[in-house]
Amino acid sequence: MSDFSLTPFYDISYLSSSVETIKDSVEDSSSVTFHDLLDAYDAFADRLGSQDEFLVLQDHDARFPAFKCIILYKPAFLQALRRDIGLAHADPSIDVRAPPYEDFFPDAILADRRADPIQRARDSFLCHYALCALASIFKYPALLSFFTCRCPVNSAERWV
Repeated sequence: MSDFSLTPFYDISYLSSSVETIKDSVEDSSSVTFHDLLDAYDAFADRLGSQDEFLVLQDHDARFPAFKCIILYKPAFLQALRRDIGLAHADPSIDVRAPPYEDFFPDAILADRRADPIQRARDSFLCHYALCALASIFKYPALLSFFTCRCPVNSAERWV
């Protein structure tokens, strides 16, 4: 059996680099590259997955110092997930010309980016990595609780 007192979730910096990179990618003057963003999503999901044995035992009220960055940057983190998952699904509400992507193919015609197979592949890769990060959040109640709202009304009472 593992010694859970040695979990890296007691280290405030365990997830911070990944979460901050994802958060930084939504800023207007972002210098986050495509590869940086892929690495951030991958590291986030891998770090959570590497502690699966510990995280599955935690309930929705579990709080650890490593989760602080998620709470602090939640709006930007969600914005990045929505953007990156939406890119591969041609979400018309997402501005595909928004940074940090316009620097990847400076000679490309931005209005017709979906027709470019290389860009579609890049968008698909990014979507896949963002979905893996999102799946990691959904898997663990302690993380999912940061992204869900607790309705004060009992769901059974709503239908009466």
